[in-house]
Amino acid sequence: MSKEPSKDSWTKALKALMPMTINRLQVNKGKFAYLDLSKKPITNLHIDDMQLTALNLANVQKTNKALPSHVSLTGTSIGGGQLKSDMDVNVLKEIPDLDLGMALKGSNLLSLNAFFEGNAKIDVERGNIDIFSKFTLKDGEMNGTLSPLSVT
Repeated sequence: MSKEPSKDSWTKALKALMPMTINRLQVNKGKFAYLDLSKKPITNLHIDDMQLTALNLANVQKTNKALPSHVSLTGTSIGGGQLKSDMDVNVLKEIPDLDLGMALKGSNLLSLNAFFEGNAKIDVERGNIDIFSKFTLKDGEMNGTLSPLSVT
């Protein structure tokens, strides 16, 4: 009889590996995709030509800085939008603390139609959108803004 997988947080497994530091993690021309097969129509969101740099990823607690790691990401979103994001984060918490800023400029709304239909029952016929967001997550509580500043 097989044992059920542990429901412990992933941070326990990470900390158990060994004390280590990843000074720099680099992804060049990567792709990130999110598929939700339970929605009708299927949600398929993705970032192409992704450039990601993550600095100071560590599993040894750093007491001198609340958010010791920095992650920057750029790429092309579904609909041809240009995505730029910067985040400071503490990845060692079960629910990580973070401070995130994000801008998505020039994304074609038609490409997001499946997402809108499956999640908000909205049908988009045309247009582009620019979205800006700034939020923090601290001790599991999220605060921030999401602003569609331009819809054309």
